[in-house]
Amino acid sequence: MLFPPFPVRPWGLEYADHEGGVATGDATAIVSLPADRRDGSQWLTITVGPNLKQSVIDMALGNALTPWAKGGINRRYWCVAPSRIGGFTGSDLLAATAALEFARTAKAGPAELKRLGNRIRTLVGSLVVSQQKDGGWVWQAQGVGSSSHWGVTATSFWALCAARDADIPVHADTINKAQNYLRTRFTQLNANDNDAKAVLLHALSVNKAADFAHANRLHRERNTLSAPALAYTALAFVNLDRKEFGAELLDVLVKKLATKKAGKKQLLSAPGVHNNSWTSEETETTALAALAFMRARPGAAPIQGLVDYLMNRRGAYGFSAAKARGPAVAAVAEFYAQGKFAQDNYKLTILVNGREFHTLESKGNSQSISLAVPTELLVKEDNMVDFHLTGRGEYAYAVTLRGFSKNLKDPKSWAHPYVASRRYYHTPLEYRGKSIGVSSSTQVKNIEIGQRVRVQVDLAHYSSRDFRGYTVIEEHLPAGMMLVEGSLGGSHKHHQIDGSKITMYFPTGQRADDFNYQLIGYASGEYRALPTVLRDAINIGRMRIGPASTLKVLAPGEKSADAYVMNDGERYKLGQLNFNDGNYDEALKQLAALRKKNRDYNEQDVCRMLLWIYTSAGRYDAQQIISVFEVLRERYPTLEIPFDKILVVGRAYRDLAEYERAYLVFRATIDASFINDVNISAVLEDEGQFLGSIDYQEDLWREYPDTAEVSGMYFSISQALYLKAPSSHMLAQQERNVAIMRGGKPVRQNERKPEKIAMLRETIRLLASFMTLNPENPLADDAAFSMANALVDLKQYDLVIDSCGQFKERFPKSEFASGYQYMVALGHFWKHNHPEALKAAAVVAGGESKDKNFAEYIIGQIHHAEGEPAKAIEWYDKVKAKYPDARQAIDYFEEKHIKLEEVNIIRPGKPVELAVKYRNIKEAYLQVYRVDLMKLYLREKNLSKITQVSLAGIAPLLESTLQLGDGRDYIDKEKTAKLALKKDGAYLVICRGDNLFTSALVLITPLKIEVQENVASGRVRANVRDVAADKYVAGVHVKAIGSSDSTFKSGETDLRGIYVADALNGAATVIARDEQNRYAFYRGKTPLGNAVPRKQPQSKPKPIKKGSKGLNYQQNLQFQNEAIQGSNWKNYDQLRRGKNRGVQIQQVK
Repeated sequence: MLFPPFPVRPWGLEYADHEGGVATGDATAIVSLPADRRDGSQWLTITVGPNLKQSVIDMALGNALTPWAKGGINRRYWCVAPSRIGGFTGSDLLAATAALEFARTAKAGPAELKRLGNRIRTLVGSLVVSQQKDGGWVWQAQGVGSSSHWGVTATSFWALCAARDADIPVHADTINKAQNYLRTRFTQLNANDNDAKAVLLHALSVNKAADFAHANRLHRERNTLSAPALAYTALAFVNLDRKEFGAELLDVLVKKLATKKAGKKQLLSAPGVHNNSWTSEETETTALAALAFMRARPGAAPIQGLVDYLMNRRGAYGFSAAKARGPAVAAVAEFYAQGKFAQDNYKLTILVNGREFHTLESKGNSQSISLAVPTELLVKEDNMVDFHLTGRGEYAYAVTLRGFSKNLKDPKSWAHPYVASRRYYHTPLEYRGKSIGVSSSTQVKNIEIGQRVRVQVDLAHYSSRDFRGYTVIEEHLPAGMMLVEGSLGGSHKHHQIDGSKITMYFPTGQRADDFNYQLIGYASGEYRALPTVLRDAINIGRMRIGPASTLKVLAPGEKSADAYVMNDGERYKLGQLNFNDGNYDEALKQLAALRKKNRDYNEQDVCRMLLWIYTSAGRYDAQQIISVFEVLRERYPTLEIPFDKILVVGRAYRDLAEYERAYLVFRATIDASFINDVNISAVLEDEGQFLGSIDYQEDLWREYPDTAEVSGMYFSISQALYLKAPSSHMLAQQERNVAIMRGGKPVRQNERKPEKIAMLRETIRLLASFMTLNPENPLADDAAFSMANALVDLKQYDLVIDSCGQFKERFPKSEFASGYQYMVALGHFWKHNHPEALKAAAVVAGGESKDKNFAEYIIGQIHHAEGEPAKAIEWYDKVKAKYPDARQAIDYFEEKHIKLEEVNIIRPGKPVELAVKYRNIKEAYLQVYRVDLMKLYLREKNLSKITQVSLAGIAPLLESTLQLGDGRDYIDKEKTAKLALKKDGAYLVICRGDNLFTSALVLITPLKIEVQENVASGRVRANVRDVAADKYVAGVHVKAIGSSDSTFKSGETDLRGIYVADALNGAATVIARDEQNRYAFYRGKTPLGNAVPRKQPQSKPKPIKKGSKGLNYQQNLQFQNEAIQGSNWKNYDQLRRGKNRGVQIQQVK
C-alpha cells in the first residue's frame, strides 16, 4: 500500500477535549466531544509519564515518544499534533528553568540535567538575539518591524532572571535593557489598567526593581482587582519580602476560585479577564494563583485543587494554550518538588472503554510515551480511559480526544468581527500579456485546468465593539487547487502555510481585516472548502466560523460555462490602454459601451478620450463631438484641449449651424494662441530686458484682434511699467549686464534707458491710449485711477486736478470716486491754493471713504498754515488717534506756561516792572516777600527751588492780580506787572497762573558786581561798585560758589572793593551785601575749574510741518493702486508664463 506524502484532512472542523492528572493508584479519565459535534472521525491520544520526575521534565521539554518512534505501535491511528498558537520563547524558557530546578531537587540523572541545560541555553541565546532596540520582545509571529509587547517582555524578563538565578549565564546588558523597557512601559499604561500594572510590577520584582509604592496602591484597591492581578501582585509582594501583604491579597483571590468535580478530585480554577487579552486565559491564571498560594501561604488548602486542575487540563500534546506553558510548568514543578521521590516498581494497564489497550512497566528514568488508540475502541459518547496500577509508584497521565465535525455552525463567541463572505473571482484581465490591474467582479464556480482564481474574504466590523485580542485566521484551501505563491494579501503581521491551510496572525490591537489570495486549478473534480475560521489565540475554543464553499475544477480541455461580465473599471482600463496605444477603434468600443451603461464613471477622462477619438482623422462625428464637449464645458472647465482638437470642435458647431458657439470656440483659440506668443515677453524680462519685453508686447498687441485677453494685456503692461518705475536703476543695471554679455552691443536699437520719470510718462501714455481705445472696458476705471496716481507721482498737480475732475464725471459710480476727489484736494493743497483745497477736501471728509481721515488731516493743516489754530485744533482732534503729528500739533497749540525773569535788578528810584511771559493762561496772581538773600541762598544754594520754600505763616508784603485773557491764546504772549516797591532790598516774587507757578528775585539796589573769571583755575575776582555814587565799596560781605560745589567761599572786599575766591567749579554765583542790607548779585555762564556737565533738558517734539517726509498723503491711494497693479499684473504674468498647448474649455464663453 502506498501512503500519501501528506496526511488527509477530513471534512469538518476540529474539536478536542482533554483530561489528565497524577496518580499513585488506579485512575480514570473521561473525554468526549460536544454533543452536536460528534458526526465525524475521532482520534484518541494517551500520554503517560512512567514516573512523576520524568513527567515534569518532559512537560517542559514537550517531547514524548510517539508511535512514529522506533518500535512504536498503531502509527496509522496517529493524528498530527496541533500547531501551538500564542506560545513564545520566554514562556518556554520559564518552563525549562522551572523543570531544571525541579530536576535538581528530584536528583534527576545527568542525561536529563544536560538535556534541560542545553534547552535553556538555546532559549536564552534566542532571546538575546531577538531583543528589540527598546529592550523588549515581540509576540510570536508579529514579524519584522513590530513593536515590543509588554506582556511577552514581562514573562521573558521573569524567565531570564530565573535562568540567571539557576546559574545559567545571562548577559547583564540584556536584563538591564529589558528592565528599562518595563519601567518606561509602566509609566505609559492607562491609570486604570491594573491588570497590566500587576504583570509589570511582578516582573520587575523578580529583580528587586519594583516600586513598593506602586504595589501598595494595588494592595489598597485589592477588592476591585481581577484574579490575574491579585495573583501577580501577591507574587510581587513575596519577591519584595512583604509576604504578609501578599497573603492579604490571597484572601480576596480565594473568593474568586471556581470549583469543578473530576472523578474523586475537587478541581479549583482562577478565571481570566476577557477585557485584557494577556490575562484572559484560565489555565495560566490558575497556575499563577497556585504559585502565589505556595509562596505566600505554603500548605494552604486551595493549592492541591489548583495543581490538580492544571494536570487535568494538560492534554496529550501539552497545555492547549501554548502561552500558559511557562507559568503552568513552574507551578507543577514547584508543587511536586516538595514531595519525596521513591523508587517506582509497577505495571500499568490501560483500558479504553472497558477494553484492554496497552500495558507498560516502569523502567527507571524511561521517557514519557504517547499512544494512539485504534478507532475501533472509540465511541461517539463519553470515552472512558482506565489506568490500573499493580505495584508501587507514581505516574502522570494525559488524555486528548480530537475529532472533526461536519457541523459548521458558527458558535458566535463574540459579536465582531465575523466572516461576512468568501467569494471566488476571475483574476484580472490581461492586456498585452500583463494584468490590467483592475479586479474582476465576475464570480466563478467552474474552473478550467490552469486557470487562476482570486479569492476575496471580507470581514464585518463594528469598530467600537470589535474583539481586539490576539486573533488567528485559519483559511482552508479546496483540494484540486493550489495556492499561487506570493499572492496572499492582507493586514496580518505574519502567516504560515501548512498543506491546505493558511494561518494568519493578528497580534493584540492589530485589527483582523479582509484578505485575498489566488488559487490555480490543477486536478479535476468537485471540491468543498472548509469555512474561514477566526480564533482567539489565547482561548482557541472561542471562534467565529464563516460559510463553506463548493468549487468544480473541469476536465482538461473543458471550457467553463460561467458567463463573464465586464465591470465598469475593466471597460475603462481597457479603453484607456488601447487609447494610449493609439488603438482608437478598440478604445471607442469599450469607452462608448461604458458611457452608455454608466455615464458618471470617470466622466472627465472618458469624455476627454472620446472627444480625442471623434476629432481624429477618419472618425469625425459632429453630433458626438458636441455631446462630449458640452459635458466637459459644463463640468470640467479647466481641461485644456489641444489646438488641433479645438479647431475640429469649432468646425462641428459650424456644421451643426451653431454659429455663435463656433465663434466663441474660434475666439478662445485666438486668445490661447496669443498667450503662447506672449510667453516670449516673459523670457525677455527674465533675461534682463524689461523694456524690450514691454516693446515686444505692445507690438504683439497691434497684431492681434481686440479680444478680452489682448486688451487686458495692453492694460497689464502699463501696470508693469508703473510697478517697476521705482526700481528703474536696477533695471538699468540689468540691461547693462545684458549688453556686456553681448559684447557691448545695445539691448535695443533705440537706446532707450530705464529711468523712473520716463517710465511713469510711458505708463500715462499707455493708460491714456487704453482708455481711448477701450472706453467701455471694465478696466477703464482702473486705468483712470492708475493714471491719476502716476500724475501725482510726477507732481503734475494741474493735470491731477483737471484729470480727476474728468474721471469723476466719466465714472460716476466708480469705487475710486472719493479717491479722485481726494487727489483734487491734494493737488490744490500742494499748490498752496488753500480755499480750493478746503472745498475739495471737505467733500471727502464728509464721506465714508478710505481717504476720509487724510482729508480731515489736510483740512487741519490748512487752518494751521493759515494761522487759525482754533479751527486747526477742531480738525486735528478728529484724527489725533490715527496720526501722532495731529496729537502733537494739538499739544503744541494747547500748551500752558507762565514765566518771570529769574533775577531782576532795579536801581533805586526806578519803577519795578516785571515781564510776565505766558500762553493759554487767564490770570496771574502775584505775591511779594522781602527776604534775606544771603541766608536764602546760603540754604538753597541756587534759585531753582525758591518756589518750594515754605512761606507758611508769613504774610506777603504785596499781592496783586493780573488779567491775561480767555486762556485760549494758542500763541506765546507777554504782559507787564507793575509792583509798588520803593525800598532797597531783596524781594521774592511768587507768581501763580492757573495751576502753574513761577518765581523771580527782585533786587532794588545801587550795588553792582563786576566779575573777572579764570576758567582754568576757577578763580573769581569780584569788584563791588556803587553805581549811584560811582565808587568801589570796601568792607562788603561776599559769598561765592560754583554750580558743582557744595560749600561757599566767603570774605570781605578790600579797600579797592575787590574780593577774590579761588578753586570754584562750575558756573559762578556771587552775592554781595553791605552794612545797609543792600545786595548785589552775579551769575556766570561759563563753567570754571572741574565742572560737572549738566544734563540738558529734553526738548518736546515739534509738530511735523507741511511737506515733511513724516507723513505720506498718498498712502491710501498707493494701497488701492498697488492692489490694481498686483491683481492685474500678477494674473497676466502667471498667464503669459503658462505652458499652454491648447485651449482651456472655460475660455469658450
